[in-house]
Amino acid sequence: MTPSDARALLGVSPQATHDEVRAAFRAQIGRHHPDVNPAPGTSARAMALIEAWEVLSVEPAVTDPPVTDPPITDPLAAWATGSSVMAAAPADEVMLWLIDAAHRVGDVTFLDMAAGLVEALVEFVDGPVVTLTLSLQGRVAAGTEVFISMEPWSRPPRPDLPDPDAVARLLAHHLCEAAAELGPPLTD
Repeated sequence: MTPSDARALLGVSPQATHDEVRAAFRAQIGRHHPDVNPAPGTSARAMALIEAWEVLSVEPAVTDPPVTDPPITDPLAAWATGSSVMAAAPADEVMLWLIDAAHRVGDVTFLDMAAGLVEALVEFVDGPVVTLTLSLQGRVAAGTEVFISMEPWSRPPRPDLPDPDAVARLLAHHLCEAAAELGPPLTD
């Protein structure tokens, strides 16, 4: 697949930044993944979207605006960045903290440590029950990013889903608590 074909499939312009390409990929894969959409052809569409993402994620991107993450002074720091969370630690440490944090906010319903995935069923006070899917992304120089996706669990879905930024702040808070309590892993 050529970069222009990949951009056309994801619906982004040649001037799209890495963040814009990633957002387009995440939106498309969320609608066309066979685990979410049982319609015929979604598996092939998802594979094409993944290939497009792979092509564009290695292509030299338009320079993104400078990142203004807070400086890392505390090795256990975690902070919300929009609807995701950054943690200033390697992915294997963050995964342990994330499992603990997920238990603090809800019931862990799925765990795949090798893939860096945690799914939790969370009931918000006076709000809906949602499934949070937490995915580790260790490609950030400052540490590990946790992508958060939220889906309504109840049928029919309630329209009052919590604010994704607030959910990210809640998760960051519990990650910091888990990190402080669990501490760094023991070394030989």
